[in-house]
Amino acid sequence: MQAMKEIEELEIADFLSGYPPFDALPPAALSDFIAAISVRYARRGTEILSAGSHNDTLFVVRSGAVELFVGGTDLAHRFSAGNCFAYPSLLRGGKTRHSVKALEDTLLYCVPAALFHDFFAKYEAFRLYFSTEEAERLRVAISARSSEDISVGALQSAGTPLANIIGTRPLVTAAPSLSCGQAAAMMAEEDVSTLLIKDGAALLGILTDKDLRRRLLACNLPYDTPVAAVMTPNPITVPDSAAGFDALLLMMRHNFSHLPVTGADGALRGIVSARDLLKRMSLHALHLAQDVAKAATPEEVVAAVQPLGQSMAALVEADLTAHVISQFVSSVAEAAHRRLAELGEEALGPPPIDYDFVVFGSLARRDQSGVSDQDNGFILDDSYDPAVHGDYFKALARYVSDHLNAAGYVYCNGNIMATNDSWRQTLSDWMDTFDGWISSPEPKAVMHTSIFFDMRAVKGSGALIAQLRDRVSAAAKGNTVFLAHLAGNALSSKPPLGFFRQLVVEKDETGDETLNLKRRGIMPITDIARLQALAHGITEVGTRARLSALLAAGLLNDEDLRDLMDAQEFIAMTRLRHQAEQAKTGIPIDNLVHIERLSRFERDHLKDAFGIIRRAQSAISMSYMGAML
Repeated sequence: MQAMKEIEELEIADFLSGYPPFDALPPAALSDFIAAISVRYARRGTEILSAGSHNDTLFVVRSGAVELFVGGTDLAHRFSAGNCFAYPSLLRGGKTRHSVKALEDTLLYCVPAALFHDFFAKYEAFRLYFSTEEAERLRVAISARSSEDISVGALQSAGTPLANIIGTRPLVTAAPSLSCGQAAAMMAEEDVSTLLIKDGAALLGILTDKDLRRRLLACNLPYDTPVAAVMTPNPITVPDSAAGFDALLLMMRHNFSHLPVTGADGALRGIVSARDLLKRMSLHALHLAQDVAKAATPEEVVAAVQPLGQSMAALVEADLTAHVISQFVSSVAEAAHRRLAELGEEALGPPPIDYDFVVFGSLARRDQSGVSDQDNGFILDDSYDPAVHGDYFKALARYVSDHLNAAGYVYCNGNIMATNDSWRQTLSDWMDTFDGWISSPEPKAVMHTSIFFDMRAVKGSGALIAQLRDRVSAAAKGNTVFLAHLAGNALSSKPPLGFFRQLVVEKDETGDETLNLKRRGIMPITDIARLQALAHGITEVGTRARLSALLAAGLLNDEDLRDLMDAQEFIAMTRLRHQAEQAKTGIPIDNLVHIERLSRFERDHLKDAFGIIRRAQSAISMSYMGAML
């Protein structure tokens, strides 16, 4: 009987460890949690909870599905395997407001209220998950999955010695006889992901979170297994005088992610991870941008850009935020545009008049990912004379565009490039163009706003674009008709979320179910941020920068703005992870994420993010669409 009980508890542990918040519990805590669980079977049509009754149980759906009825009458939600329900009533003292019925034959894990409240008090991840709505769950998910944001100015040189990287935090060590359960508890208490396993002064091995997942949990070993059985034995060490770059190469050659660091006397000084080094140095993207900037020929620019996909994948592996990764990817693209324009000037001679080489769309917002075409143009000084200067700027545009295409920044299908006479204009002509779009917001004009209102100079003094941006900002702010049309455009792309919070998928050319995370996730947030920025006179270009400026100015609800930033981060990171996998395997990069390849964690939190977008779209509909009536 005891053996059967242990097998059953292992099965429950394997199931729960795949879903939040149970995946964040220390192994020993999860074991205590499972020991208190009872199992309930509900036949199809059975009422599990009735509105107005008293509840003393947290329910976790093991298999099957249940439906929640608001007030006991209106169908509002469906829960399937891994979903929890009835916890709001526990937080209110037990009184239920809604009823729950089994949609099909359903197996439930039942957790006593006393244990729920005990874990709610003890474990932050558990408390945050159950005490909050989708916005806070998403915020917790981002925190769990991403590293701290960093700025380019904080990046360290690849030659920085490890002594300046590992810090002075005391080492966390353990004996080889320590059980894995005790080790996990120690790691949680000390807030470390790695333990150094020592016998006296001798280093026997290292134990990481990954070791526990792959060699203990995945193999269904008991928690009292000694750490010596699952640790990585006889680890390679590196002296603290070694450069960070050398340490990273050593890890790459041996396919591991942590290195113990020793002092000159051979004594252990600390431990360094590949993530630490990439966070500090961002070697791939930063060096790519430098290589591009130093290229002596357009062919060298093309060659320097080629590793970008693999470099992006490395930054994703290092758990940097989507915001930071996109900034680095954009920095490479910006460097390519700028350097090719410089090389074009060397080939054609210095420009006869001042101009700003501008980019539109994702590069202007600095939120490029692994796939992008060209969107660019020239703002020419008003002294421009087509008869005198036209051939020069036409040739320069062709030079830049052709080599960008060779580098992988392909020609724009819509011909939004400086090679098009329409997007090679004087400052006054650009001002007239924008004035026309704003004063007569026809469908084509509104479509252009999603491209041209995100504009940034990558070469030139920036004086011309500054004048244009001030003009556009003044004309758009307070123009209710234009803003109403802009709101309509922002509402045109709905997040892929059905009535029951089910993901609404599309079929690709092979019949697979996919989500277009750019069109159905990133673009709606971009459109909302652009609308709100123009409405309030914010001249920032990037989506995150616009939302941050609105937040700093106190112009909109703080919580709503933060929620949108979190939604953008999670969706963008999910897209980047998908694209990083494609880059590593040589598959052409796209924005179509196959639904079956998403983890349950990703599916659940994408639903939260899409729910935030849907609420934000409802808000702008109420605020701006009145002028359309």
